[in-house]
Amino acid sequence: FMLTTNTEFLHAELMDVVRLFWPDAPDLSHSFLYAENNFINTVIAEGREFAYRDEYPCADELEFKRYAKRFAKLAVYNALKTLTGKIMPWGALTGIRPTKLAYGEREQGRPFEPMFEKFGVAPENIALVGDVLAAQEGIYGREEGAADLYIGIPFCPSKCNYCSFITADIGKTEKYLESYLAALEKEVEPYAPAAIEGTVLTAARIGEWGMRLLFMPQSERLRLRGMDARRADILGGAALLLRAAVLRAGADRVTVSDRDNLEGYVLRLCGEAEK
Repeated sequence: FMLTTNTEFLHAELMDVVRLFWPDAPDLSHSFLYAENNFINTVIAEGREFAYRDEYPCADELEFKRYAKRFAKLAVYNALKTLTGKIMPWGALTGIRPTKLAYGEREQGRPFEPMFEKFGVAPENIALVGDVLAAQEGIYGREEGAADLYIGIPFCPSKCNYCSFITADIGKTEKYLESYLAALEKEVEPYAPAAIEGTVLTAARIGEWGMRLLFMPQSERLRLRGMDARRADILGGAALLLRAAVLRAGADRVTVSDRDNLEGYVLRLCGEAEK
């Protein structure tokens, strides 16, 4: 498969849409033009040309790039939908946080539903986003003197195919780990308790593997390699599927070696399945 575009910063975004239609997506040629608040996207595939124009007055460069990406993705999605006959449940939206887009619309004083409809999101998923926003009322919001904290540690034992975070296989990037953690310590220095006194921390998160890496001796970090037993998040699901299969075949027990079991994770899952 080949995708070409005349605008480099759009390429990765467009590929996210193309992957939705894999392996039926044909080779595509995309071109982008911006003139007088008009976002003009042209897609050529299988000898057919699809032209789309969307108008939006952008306040600054950041907003321009945001809407350039959105409208370009929508153009490629609509072209592929026509060519393949496939409709995606989340339409042209990609990524893992559709609610972020919904909140963005609300902050602009607009209901989120029209934008989601424009981008082809199924009605049941639009309703789902509405339910999530309703459930988060009183929890999610911007408050004066409040802040959220997220610390990213972009090193994992392996890179999952579905993951959209900026992470890398530690087996290939371990040489950067110590310097990354040193830079992280320096970056958080200004946020010592005394410096942020009076600020309310409404939410904080450090990824599970980030926490492990922070408190793991270097000698132990260096033993992490690729897809192995420490990927309990994946192996746990696989173990449950295997367990169901062998029990159906007549076996009366499944034994999981502790060596292949991160802190009893798999065994706990099997125990919960019994319930």
